[in-house]
Amino acid sequence: MDYKKLKNIIESNQNTVLYFYNTSCSHCKQLTPKVKLFENKTKSNFHSINTFEHESISEMFKVDWVPSLIEIKKG
Repeated sequence: MDYKKLKNIIESNQNTVLYFYNTSCSHCKQLTPKVKLFENKTKSNFHSINTFEHESISEMFKVDWVPSLIEIKKG
């Protein structure tokens, strides 16, 4: 996910959940496959973001620890 896509999602005024993870986190290694399965199965507004690949997005949401979930509520 890139910043532009995320901005569009937020501006669309939809409920959204962001899951922040990274590949070196042992807890993420256990949780991420389950989260990805949920994300693919539900086709909801749920997005996984690798903190190593998207540092600017992680900083924007002040993600200090992973795994982290952030809910963006409609309105």
